[in-house]
Amino acid sequence: MIRNKEQAALLDLMKKIVRFFDDNDLKYYLFAGSAIGGLRHGGFIPWDNDIDIIMDRENYYKMIGLADRLPWDDIEMISPENSEWYYRPYVQFSSKRDTGFLRSGMFNVGECMGTLIDIMCLDEIPSEKLGEYQERFLLYQEILNDVFTYNRRIGTYRDAFCKACDRQEEIGRKQLLEELKADFEKLAEEDCDECVVRFWSRRIRNYKKEWL
Repeated sequence: MIRNKEQAALLDLMKKIVRFFDDNDLKYYLFAGSAIGGLRHGGFIPWDNDIDIIMDRENYYKMIGLADRLPWDDIEMISPENSEWYYRPYVQFSSKRDTGFLRSGMFNVGECMGTLIDIMCLDEIPSEKLGEYQERFLLYQEILNDVFTYNRRIGTYRDAFCKACDRQEEIGRKQLLEELKADFEKLAEEDCDECVVRFWSRRIRNYKKEWL
């Protein structure tokens, strides 16, 4: 059930994105409140105003590689990999036909300023490396977002963060981000028993690898 114009705009954008995913054989899953809404309400949670999607790493990077093949002029796809100024650690699809507003959206430098759908990556890691992953990802997240502090937990890793800032002075932001991303991505192994959302940096409970 659609309860307002915002949800109607989200559904319209979602239909187009799903068509793009299906046409390019991309596997995806509704996540968080979007999944709950689908199961419990047959659509949106009544008060919800966003759509969250997750992908495993293989499909996520395949999608990013198709950014210039979107079949519509009124939709854009932004990621840290294809935009110098974008500061979120995940992909966003946005409509160019309307204007949305989030307080953090003022830093988007004109990108993804309409109705938004978030696409987040799942990283598979061994449970004994969860803490190491969280630290490395959080450093990446904070360097990527240089306009405000993304996560209050960064204080826990103050020394590592200061070293990362010094490293940025030496080699530049772009190269540092590549180093930090490679640093947390290499923690994945074939025998993984945890799945972490690359935004929350938290595990998905009761995760079963065969679900993906």
